[in-house]
Amino acid sequence: MKRLVVWCSIALLVAGSGCKKKEGGTEAPPATAAPAAPAQAAKTPAATPAPAADAGAVAAAPDGAAPAPPSTGREMPSAEPVAPALTPEQAKQMIGAAVEEYAKPAGARDCGGIIQVLIPALQLVAPNPTAEVWPAYEALQSCLHTVGAWATLLQVSYAMLDAVPDKARPYFLARALIGLGRLEQAGQAIQELAGKFPDDVELATAAGFLTCAAKQWEACLQVAGATLEHADEVQDEDVKRDVLVRTHYFRLQALYHLHRLDEADGAVTEMDKIFPGDPLVTYLKQQLALARATGMAVDWVCQAPIPLGAYHLFSATPGAVAGPLCKFSLTSFAETDRQLHLEVEIQGLSDRTSQTVMLLRAGAQDVLLVPPLKFDFDVAGLRAEREAQLAWKITAIEETGERVLYDETVAVKVLPRDSLVLERKISTDVVVPAYENIGAWITPNARAVEQFLTAAKTRAPGATFAGEQTETGPQVEAIWNELQSRGVSYVMDPSLFAGAATIQRTRLPSEVLASTNAQCLEGTILFASLMEAIGLRPIIVLVPGHAFVGWHGTAADGVEAGTPIFVETTMVHDAKFLDAVKVAMARVVEEQGKGNFERGVSTMLELTDLRARGITPQPVD
Repeated sequence: MKRLVVWCSIALLVAGSGCKKKEGGTEAPPATAAPAAPAQAAKTPAATPAPAADAGAVAAAPDGAAPAPPSTGREMPSAEPVAPALTPEQAKQMIGAAVEEYAKPAGARDCGGIIQVLIPALQLVAPNPTAEVWPAYEALQSCLHTVGAWATLLQVSYAMLDAVPDKARPYFLARALIGLGRLEQAGQAIQELAGKFPDDVELATAAGFLTCAAKQWEACLQVAGATLEHADEVQDEDVKRDVLVRTHYFRLQALYHLHRLDEADGAVTEMDKIFPGDPLVTYLKQQLALARATGMAVDWVCQAPIPLGAYHLFSATPGAVAGPLCKFSLTSFAETDRQLHLEVEIQGLSDRTSQTVMLLRAGAQDVLLVPPLKFDFDVAGLRAEREAQLAWKITAIEETGERVLYDETVAVKVLPRDSLVLERKISTDVVVPAYENIGAWITPNARAVEQFLTAAKTRAPGATFAGEQTETGPQVEAIWNELQSRGVSYVMDPSLFAGAATIQRTRLPSEVLASTNAQCLEGTILFASLMEAIGLRPIIVLVPGHAFVGWHGTAADGVEAGTPIFVETTMVHDAKFLDAVKVAMARVVEEQGKGNFERGVSTMLELTDLRARGITPQPVD
């Protein structure tokens, strides 16, 4: 009876549902407030500089954000959790230094360094924007915009708008949503913000971006002129440059896709006068010259660094959640239909894959390609990052023979399978979260998982794991107690998952079990693997700077079937299971209260849904 009351109280925190009466029992009392989650220690994500601005490019890893060397699984202590790296006094000093750095001219300041300093320092001493730390939040927001760290910019912008709306700059929120490809949400946000900030010039330029990002090319041309007029009124030099570069670029893209090449030549000449020597302008000149020489344009994106841990998720099927390795968007300027042969390979790692398509006169077509890894390539044997060459070619098949139109080879980095990539570039200006990759690290069939569950089963009711056929709580508690008995603990990791980190070294559950320590995402993945293995349906919860796990309860738990229950995995070292459940449930309630799940600042991943969409475990253990 006592357990039923506890479970019902916990479930009410999130679901607000009533508890069912078990045979011979009584209704549970109303839920009481759960204790607040303990403050998380500071986490330092790697800084992310701006994504490449070219339309055809490898989706390159951010400079300075390369993953750490692969884990041996044993280099961190397996006893007590590591203490926070910063003291509050140190954090305050770091914040002051970062604000001083930001005061330098735009071209002289180190935005990557500012981000690396401010994220952990603010998390420790000022997790919410206040007047006292507002200059630090302004510096962080501006630098996140400069480097194109859209997910973290979204988090910070919402926090600043919520805290002090009169001082906030809504442009950054709109720009983050557009950069994340959330165009519908961006449109709604711009409309709502325009009512609150009717005279905000920066926000008006974001509305122009939205039209062009949606590839409404005729409308894009119409709004480009007005957007450039607004740009002259923008005071922030960084924002002004972003507006000018993006607007001129979008205008050129519109002319390009509307087949108005002569006007496009004039537009790129104008850009060259405004931004002499800019790499984007140089690239666009080359693209226009190639378009005239070949009678077609190619916008291409290949994912890089290439993540071996998630390579099996790439798919050439349109609409696949993980997308292809390479996407080629073809636009014809020719007067006749053309037969084209496209091929891609990663030299030394993959076989060559190819596809032949018919590109219609003045038409457009996307081609998705994923070269299969060589059968004898040892994925598990690669324990450190290595260089490789990605080669692609497009050949026109003509009556007189074959003519090579494009033939390019680019250097790429290949990441070992414990490097988890958390973003994916889908077009020139759009970089979206790739949280689905986490599903590949959830490996319920690993031998180490099976061996662990054999031992943990003795702690479960009836010495068996029955999944959703019986009470789920005691089964998860048995897993908890077995991990605790083995001394599994939470450790800090400087490359810990956070919005500004795009690549994180994340060990597989088998390695975590061997080392008996885990950072929060590794612990979450371990619990999810164990839950899936015993027939439960795990939920991965990602909140700013942190991750934890949940599962779906059943009527046997005394809750409505399917009610989510959550547990704070970082407390596994020495806390009681139900205390960790209360903390996690309280965090979910907090995130819901802030609207963070609805806004996309926080995320819940249903593993069952990911599996149904083709996100399978890593095939090598």
